[in-house]
Amino acid sequence: MINDNQTNMVYFSAILKENPFTAFCNNLVSILQKHGILFRFLENTADIWCRDYMPVQVREDKFIEYVYDPDYLKGRRSHLRSDASVVCRSAGIKTIKTDIVLDGSNIIKYNQCPKTRLQHKLGLLKLPTDERSAANTNLRH
Repeated sequence: MINDNQTNMVYFSAILKENPFTAFCNNLVSILQKHGILFRFLENTADIWCRDYMPVQVREDKFIEYVYDPDYLKGRRSHLRSDASVVCRSAGIKTIKTDIVLDGSNIIKYNQCPKTRLQHKLGLLKLPTDERSAANTNLRH
């Protein structure tokens, strides 16, 4: 597992370049450039929270893509759900796809440790609704 401080590129949604984020984005870009930090803006994103849907980097050239299907972006808000496959393809990032349902912001990488911790609301492997409810209940205990 590669920790965030070991990566060589920071990715942001291109939406940050638009209003109402423009001033923030300009300041951020200025700071990154001042410190020599490489960054890229990702096209074809539906929201600004790339960490939620982008793949997890496990080696320099290995990215694991998971299924991003959060309950809070269903129904009226489904237009805000980014498709990581489309985003990665347009950015030239090759991924290894999994069936793991996950929200990337629930991943915590530990420094100098090959383990990753998943926060409580971890994705379950495409279980039917009744099995998912039972599994979530078991996770709480």
